[in-house]
Amino acid sequence: MTSVVDIRPAVAPLPLPRALEGVSVEALFDSSGAPIALEDASAIEVRGVTVSSNDCDRDWIFVAIPGLTQHGVRFAQAARTAGASVLVTDAEGARLAQTMSLGLPVVVCSDPRSATATIARTVYGAPASRLTTMAVTGTNGKTTTSFLMRAALGVRHPDASLCGTVETRIGDLRFRSDQTTAESPVVERFLASTLEKGLGAAVVETSSHALSLGRVDGVVFDVVGFTNLQHDHLDYYGDMESYFAAKKMLFTPEHSLRGVVCVDDEWGRRLASEADVPVVTV
Repeated sequence: MTSVVDIRPAVAPLPLPRALEGVSVEALFDSSGAPIALEDASAIEVRGVTVSSNDCDRDWIFVAIPGLTQHGVRFAQAARTAGASVLVTDAEGARLAQTMSLGLPVVVCSDPRSATATIARTVYGAPASRLTTMAVTGTNGKTTTSFLMRAALGVRHPDASLCGTVETRIGDLRFRSDQTTAESPVVERFLASTLEKGLGAAVVETSSHALSLGRVDGVVFDVVGFTNLQHDHLDYYGDMESYFAAKKMLFTPEHSLRGVVCVDDEWGRRLASEADVPVVTV
């Protein structure tokens, strides 16, 4: 493998698609179907969306999501300084925002994390629907398999994009990733840039956390793969059944058209029998 040329986090160097048109906030939430209160933000047009104040630009939506230890609204002022024009958050975030004198219109929705994926897909024009896409999940072997997938795609798409644990690459742009699977706005922007550059295909390494947290919601991959399931991440999931259920989400019509399942372990054999999309086994 050639050396990675940029060591910045994945979110920093991702380009904005040049052809991006402004979308009204009202139209974004009409498409999400989420219960909302628009306040005075409905007519504002936005050209990007983020959940990170470190990855924000002019006329973007900043989505403040409640976290395990603190609410994302704590970073709203930094997002405003970076150019955010609208704050999207839940009722608690809106209450906290009132004490901060942000000067940003606030859109209140019941589940800002879930809404983020829909907003991002709409802002960036649902790029996955115009690409050949693959994803892989599993405890071990995801990264290796993602590179094998990219090589297989090379028969038709010689410079397919890749988003994963080790690196993200879009054409001649390559940089180290800071997460196995980026947040949904970054995934959609990655796919939109792939489409704009005419690369034709993309591979997204997909973790169980990404599936549980909706980071690939709205993306229906053409082919998905499963490697194995080991006793990792039980600090988050608690037991193997919950961990398996998260992985299994990738093998549903909401996320894929077809799958390839490695049946070397009991979980693979079970997934092959329970998947809600057609699968082949290896």
